[in-house]
Amino acid sequence: REVAGRCAEVLPRAEAREISSMAHGLINVGAEAESVAEFYSALERLLCTRPHINDYLSAQDVALIAHGLARHLRPERVGIAPGDSAFEAAGSSVGGGSSSSSNNCSSDAAPATAWPFEEHAGRRLKEFTPQGFALVLHASVRLRRGGASFFEVLASQLRRRRCQSQLQPPGLAIVCSAAAEAIPVLGSEAPMRLLRDMEPNCRRLCSGFTPWQVVWVLTAFADAAAPATVVTAAGEEGARPPRLGPGPWQSQGDVR
Repeated sequence: REVAGRCAEVLPRAEAREISSMAHGLINVGAEAESVAEFYSALERLLCTRPHINDYLSAQDVALIAHGLARHLRPERVGIAPGDSAFEAAGSSVGGGSSSSSNNCSSDAAPATAWPFEEHAGRRLKEFTPQGFALVLHASVRLRRGGASFFEVLASQLRRRRCQSQLQPPGLAIVCSAAAEAIPVLGSEAPMRLLRDMEPNCRRLCSGFTPWQVVWVLTAFADAAAPATVVTAAGEEGARPPRLGPGPWQSQGDVR
């Protein structure tokens, strides 16, 4: 708590790289959310009230700060009732005040931060690394910012051959988890298409996955398999979600 408080004090005088390093570092020390809340509140306030600071942030800085805020404000997956279109209908200029995570579906659908990081990320698309795209995608879904259009922009970047070849297991696990989490609010088509495109890399790199990466990837595919199973069981007509591929990915029970 004392370290976080000191970091909050020096924020107004810190360089861009120092700000992103603190945002990334404090979320990875395993401290209770209350212990670092002062820092992240000060960080969000700084970025919103002194917008010129954002001009000095690199793509990596934006990715690390957004990911840090996402993990602090909404450390767990947020439950949203199907059909809640607050995030789906959001554009790149989504507004709203900062709020912490809640068990209420409607409040969870609202943006969790007032910082429009998707606007700053959108201006730096050519500068992101594959891992940076993964962090921003996760933050966009978790914080409910950017909407379906921003999700598709990031997904299209992640599908590029350069990203496919350079995406490492941590980023791959984050992408899969974010895609599955986006299904209740974006519908199944775009997120499941992204999961389908990530599947070959999951198979290629799975031997090097750490335990948490195995859990995140398998849980993502298991959760994504549920909507397809429901549609099939209900016998509804119309467009069906894209198939995730051969083997264990077709059944939620098989994946788990």
